[in-house]
Amino acid sequence: MCFRRFRFADDDPDALSHAVQYVAWPEYTWEKPRKDKPSGYEAAIQPVPDPTGWFHARIEVTKQNVSVSIDGSTRPCLVVDRLGHREGDVGLWVDSMPSAFRNLRIQRAR
Repeated sequence: MCFRRFRFADDDPDALSHAVQYVAWPEYTWEKPRKDKPSGYEAAIQPVPDPTGWFHARIEVTKQNVSVSIDGSTRPCLVVDRLGHREGDVGLWVDSMPSAFRNLRIQRAR
C-alpha cells in the first residue's frame, strides 16, 4: 500500500485521487496499475487524515481483495482486486520520503 501524504488534502481532484494506492511489488509497482487500469487501484482518503500527523490504517488482504480503512472508518476508502500470487509475506518500506511506523500489528484473519 502506498500512502501519499502530500495528496491527502490536495485541492486538485485528480491529485487527491492518488492519496492511497495498492501496489504489489515487484511486478505491480505504482506505475503498472495506474497505466493498466487508471483510477482502478487508487483513491482519495476519507476521512482525510492530517498530512503532518499520525493516522491509523487498517489493511485487509484476502485471496481475492484488498481493502483499506483509515482512522476507524467503517467504510473502506479503497477496495480492489488483489494483484499477484504471493502469499504469506508482508513487506514494509519507504520509497522517497521520511516515514515511520508505530504500533504495527499483523495478524491472520479469523
